[in-house]
Formats: sequence, structure tokens, C-alpha cells
Amino acid sequence: MKVAIREGGAIPLLIELLKSGSADTRRSAASALETIAHANDENRVVIREAGGIPPLLARVEGGGRAATNSAWALRMLAHNNEDNAVATALARGRVEAIVELARRGSVTIRTQFSDMPSEFVTVVQDAGAGAKRKAAVVVATLFRDRVEFPVPYDIRTAIASYL
Repeated sequence: MKVAIREGGAIPLLIELLKSGSADTRRSAASALETIAHANDENRVVIREAGGIPPLLARVEGGGRAATNSAWALRMLAHNNEDNAVATALARGRVEAIVELARRGSVTIRTQFSDMPSEFVTVVQDAGAGAKRKAAVVVATLFRDRVEFPVPYDIRTAIASYL
């Protein structure tokens, strides 16, 4: 069934629903992507390549009921997939997310939920050594040419420990 969904071209349609659907539709699309990604490495790649990570992150950062489904979908995408883990950290748009991935193998977001004032949601959890190394290389690349901006000690340490 998961292969048929991918081969039928439904993954880009689900991603489009994440961007433009109603709240219930976005939540359902995130759940569907989580299910499609579960135990299917090829679907995880297709979801990333179709641009699924940024709208899932937007749903998490936006909070509300769709945030939980989107967080679980992101965790499933990053599970045993170092490229998706790094893509999630990069899509986060903050160096701190990439450093967190390099140091701890996770990416955590502070978000607002309707029933709580604030909560931290982990969208990448227990990423492997490959993802940590790739994230360290990304951080090193970002700071390579910044002579006027000294690289903080903890970032240098994270880079050194994974290269």
C-alpha cells in the first residue's frame, strides 16, 4: 500500500495539503505522511525530495493540534535517515539546530500548544553518527569564511568531535 501511494504520486499532494488545507486536513496529511514513512526508507527520501520537511516544521512551530502529528511525521522521516535528520536541522533555519544535531543527535523546537503556554518538541531524536558528522561538516562550512565572527568554543568542540 505504501509503495502504491508513492508510485501513484500522492506524496506531493499530501505535502500540498500541509501547506494549504484546513487545520483538520493539515493534521490528517501529517498523519498520512508519518504512516507512509514508517518502515519505508524510499518513501522517507521521496517525502524529503518533494519538499515535505519545511511545511511539517511550520506546523510544529505554529503549535496547535497539528503540531503533534507533524512532529511525529518529522521524527519518522529522520529515523535511520541521516540525510533527513540534517535536512530537518537545516530547514529549521538556525545554526543552533544544526549544532544540536551535531552534538546530541537531536533537534528540539520550542512551540506553543493551545492547552500549554510552551513546550519543547523533539523532531529529530537519536540520530546516528553519520547524521552528527554531516551536521558538523555543515556547521564547519557555515563558519569557515567568517573571519570577523569567531566560532564559539562549544561549536568548535562539536565540529572537532565528529570530524
